Amino acid sequence: MDAVEIKESRADVALLVATLICIASSSSIAHEYASRFLDMTVAFGAVFNIRAFSCAAHAVGLAAGFGTAAFIKRTSVSHLRGTRALGAFFLSQIGLSAIFYAAFAFHAEPVIVALQIPIAALSALFIATMLHYAAPLPKSTVLICISLCIGIPAFIAQGVFGALETAPLAATTMSHIGLLCVGLVCGLRFFQHQAANAPLETESAAYGAQLDVENSSNSQRALIQPWFLVWVVVFTYGAAFGFYHVIPLGLPTPASFGVTAPVIRISSNLLGAGLATALLISSFSSGPLVTSVIWNKFYRLVFPLAVLAGLLIPFTQAQGYLLSITCSETALYYFDMIIALGCIVICKTLHADATSVFAHAFFARSSGFLAGNIAGAIAHEICLLLNELISCVGIIAFILLFLVTFNTNGEKYAKTVWGILPKEDPKSRFDRKLHERCLQLAKEFQLTEREAQTLELLAQNKRPKEISNDLVLSVATIRTYVQGIYTKIDVHSHDELLKEIEKE
Repeated sequence: MDAVEIKESRADVALLVATLICIASSSSIAHEYASRFLDMTVAFGAVFNIRAFSCAAHAVGLAAGFGTAAFIKRTSVSHLRGTRALGAFFLSQIGLSAIFYAAFAFHAEPVIVALQIPIAALSALFIATMLHYAAPLPKSTVLICISLCIGIPAFIAQGVFGALETAPLAATTMSHIGLLCVGLVCGLRFFQHQAANAPLETESAAYGAQLDVENSSNSQRALIQPWFLVWVVVFTYGAAFGFYHVIPLGLPTPASFGVTAPVIRISSNLLGAGLATALLISSFSSGPLVTSVIWNKFYRLVFPLAVLAGLLIPFTQAQGYLLSITCSETALYYFDMIIALGCIVICKTLHADATSVFAHAFFARSSGFLAGNIAGAIAHEICLLLNELISCVGIIAFILLFLVTFNTNGEKYAKTVWGILPKEDPKSRFDRKLHERCLQLAKEFQLTEREAQTLELLAQNKRPKEISNDLVLSVATIRTYVQGIYTKIDVHSHDELLKEIEKE
């Protein structure tokens, strides 16, 4: 691949990320803007906290969108990947957003709440659809993309639109619609580049060859129906975070060091997104990206942060519960990043449909979040969330999270139940060992990403011409990579390289 092609591929990645950011931001902005202005309302002779209904509506929309993407036919999903479908999505979002802000002008609170369902549902559906193009990307690019696609929407919804809280409604409306227009332009240009060059599809073929460690047909059939235990883990954590999201509605919100409660909520959200991004980059910047490593980080970081968030709530009321919400938001953002990263590994390893994998995982997460949201809203309406009750909630959350986490923390369990190695025949075991050895050599001798791919194909006894076909590069470029590998590993022939690879 020459320099022009590399530049075009990077442009495609930038356009894809920008499109995903705009799609995710649209849903987040609507929800956060509603949460800032909705409060108590009277209906049917009773007083309700309509903000809790707003949170539930947003969660319903996300669950509906991801659920639709998970269970519709693959041919139907393919029809959503293109300029027409994407254009229809953004135009629908623009129309819904215009009605959404008009409802604020007329104080139509039920309309404000109800519109969050289609806005969130459409966003979730098209996020799952567009993630099909992110799955083939290399690890370093994946880490950056996940960080940007989760962190920047949080910054836009909380930071940018938080600053617009006191601005005229027209300014907020135009800003939101302007963001959607940017997403529309980026999405259309992305599909135009794909039609002309298809660099991301080419990368998919290269990485599919690199990570071929399992019989994809059997694994893919199993993957379409998500495993019960996996669903329980993701659902339970989602429920805990959903409950934490509602708990502050029932707590006093004193100013902390002269800072009001809304500012505390915004600050803790932004801080949580930043800390989660730092954790993601530091956790996976080195070493191979495999399921067992991802699961290890999950139960060593997400579990303690989620439990700590519940235990801190009763002790931080005097400070506006900043510490508790920060822990909860950090755990939630990192949890979402871990799920996305795990989905990408599964897609690469099993050659599975990326939309189905992402949609199933986030459908479980969104369903759990919705259940926790509803439970928290009911608790808020029925009884006062006193310190004693909050302490009980923290203990219950600890027990549930402990049970679903530490009964599934073994490396073998992570590999088998999560679908990476359902059954290993001798050939699959040999291929996996070969792949792990090549990763070890690549790290030890500091091979570049392309050199690491070339090394693994050399280990499979492929010649430069075959490798050039697999990686869609010129033979001359492959020979340059081979010479670099020989120099760094200090071997002088293909036979010497194979002997080095066979060493334990």
